[in-house]
Amino acid sequence: MLLAATARVLDDSDEVTLLQAGVRHLRGAMEARALIDQAQGMVAVQLGVDLHEAMIRIRAYAYAHGCSLSDVADDIIARRLALETDS
Repeated sequence: MLLAATARVLDDSDEVTLLQAGVRHLRGAMEARALIDQAQGMVAVQLGVDLHEAMIRIRAYAYAHGCSLSDVADDIIARRLALETDS
């Protein structure tokens, strides 16, 4: 019974397409989160702040410059962007 139901779902190309799209979306979100976490750690070390403060600074930069968190994280990891310490 379960095998037959599974076969019906898998035969329905719309269902498979939706499932594949969902998997791609989830994979992309997980990869973006990993990059953001890496950038957060780099900022924490560079500025001598805790992880919470590092994320606040990344978010503030992204908001102030109209960028996504992923774009800011990419720039931090690639060393195209170094956030400044407070003066």
